[in-house]
Amino acid sequence: MSLERAIEIFTSNKYDNPQEAIDIIQRASSLDELSQIIRGTNSSSGQFVSMRMIHLFKGDPEFAIATLEEAKAKFHKYDFPEKIKEDYISEGGGEDVRTPISFNIQLGHYGNDLDIELLESALNSFYLEADQFLFEKMRAYITGSLN
Repeated sequence: MSLERAIEIFTSNKYDNPQEAIDIIQRASSLDELSQIIRGTNSSSGQFVSMRMIHLFKGDPEFAIATLEEAKAKFHKYDFPEKIKEDYISEGGGEDVRTPISFNIQLGHYGNDLDIELLESALNSFYLEADQFLFEKMRAYITGSLN
């Protein structure tokens, strides 16, 4: 897991300028700071992270498995179906993942006995924390500081 591997993965996924994405990720110390840096581009920080996490997960299955396992332990405190957490993390998080999860909740794919109002509050907290977690994992991957 390294900078070179990340550039290779981004290049193989047809990013116009993989080095620019790496530079942005290295400059930002938080998801909020990432938002500030990429302001004015055509993507949100959540979308930026989500798209790159998906490619890192696909390009490095060991990283994907380790990240998902760490997330399961970290987010065990949230009292809603594990499948929601797994789907969110494994798809890279962000707004583009929230929408289908919400749709699937409404359809009962995660269970029919969920209190939607209570779940919404917990999901909002989870999404914020999970997005920051995913950003930190991506940044650690690129800077070579993964445990």
